[in-house]
Amino acid sequence: MFKTELLETIYPGGLPDNIQKGISDIEQHFIKQRGQVGIITLLPNFCKDNDMQAFLSCHFEEFKDIPIYRGLLVEVRPQYKISIEDARWIYPQLYKTRGLVQIPDYADLKSIKDRMKSLEETQFGSKTTESKQTDIRLSEVYNSIGIYTSQFAESDFGIVENKSYVGYDLSIDEHVIPQWYKYLNEEITAEEIYAAFFSDRIVHGTTIKNLVSESATAFIELVTDASVQSLGHVTDVSYNCFYSNKHAIFFFNHAMNLLGAASRPPILNRSCAAGYTIFKPRTCNNNHPYNFAWPIDTGFTGEFHDWDTMNDRAKGRVQRCFQWAREKIPFNTWIMKIVNSDKTPAWKVIENKLQVVPDKNISLQYARVSTHRQNNLAAAKILKIHPGNEQELVAFPMQYTHEIINLLVSNYAEVHRQVNIIKPQFYDEKTNSIKLPKDVAKSIVNGYGSKHA
Repeated sequence: MFKTELLETIYPGGLPDNIQKGISDIEQHFIKQRGQVGIITLLPNFCKDNDMQAFLSCHFEEFKDIPIYRGLLVEVRPQYKISIEDARWIYPQLYKTRGLVQIPDYADLKSIKDRMKSLEETQFGSKTTESKQTDIRLSEVYNSIGIYTSQFAESDFGIVENKSYVGYDLSIDEHVIPQWYKYLNEEITAEEIYAAFFSDRIVHGTTIKNLVSESATAFIELVTDASVQSLGHVTDVSYNCFYSNKHAIFFFNHAMNLLGAASRPPILNRSCAAGYTIFKPRTCNNNHPYNFAWPIDTGFTGEFHDWDTMNDRAKGRVQRCFQWAREKIPFNTWIMKIVNSDKTPAWKVIENKLQVVPDKNISLQYARVSTHRQNNLAAAKILKIHPGNEQELVAFPMQYTHEIINLLVSNYAEVHRQVNIIKPQFYDEKTNSIKLPKDVAKSIVNGYGSKHA
């Protein structure tokens, strides 16, 4: 039922514990309907998606206990029963689109960059978001639009020229995720959810795929101030998509279908900060051993880069080349994630197995990216990715359940010797007690304590 050889190729020394834990969880999930499950292919980018789970759990209580995964090709029978637990593999950013358009040499890149800077983000679940249709706003997680460049040698004289592009990776979560959540809770079959997402006009009289495509067009035309017809099309692909044949329903989680997008060059995100690689399919016959799946990224390792050990060039690039709502959160978990390298011999084996050939590298110059507000990130991880020197002030959620607040209160007698976070007149060092004016304490108890009584 499970094909793991692609994933095992990436980890020649053995699968890491976090990957093995994810595989075990997926296996236990699918064994409940074993007779309705075909082949589950774990792609080389298989991993747990902590950011998406954190985002969903802010809006839907059950996702605190349901992990979200990326990088797998799932095959189930049409009568497979769908439940909320299938959020593990039916990724919520359905029919997400990624692409590149070449912009003319005379284009004003500064103006394009300024228009990207001015883009806002949606606020999922807000009344403002619900009342509007296709606002030109980035979703809050894993969305980006940016300026990219490539170099190539022109003519017999080998003159190197630069080409500029607008690259994008977009979803419309504010419209799609509520529908996704609704169908996961309706106890329908795989055949029925496929029909709903693929063909039903469930959002503003159009299909999800068409709406995402229209949104991407609107983004491109807004930032370039030009029609898409006047720009040079390079590629555009959809992923997190359903496909079907007479016997099965397929879901390509963080993978594109090479056969379904035969006229569109495959594209790989080397990392959020690096850029893309464009590929050429080596074949389009029916002998592809993995149902024509191609991963759209290299996968997260589960670790973060350490800001304090990054060199100045890397730090400068993060600060200079990326725009997000830094006033809300000074770090970006997407940018700081460590990914698997596509420069290893193992990855070349993957390219050969999946029948693609690298064509050109497209490097990122500037991008407006989703902010990825992570309010409940562990303190150690915040400290690892937070920019600034040792004296930089780091914000932590003022919640008694957060580990650093808990540790601060429990160990304040020791902390107090290093820094007076609580003013001396309000702290008794001898008894390790906080001292409050009586009227203030009464107002706290009567005003707030009654809410928890």
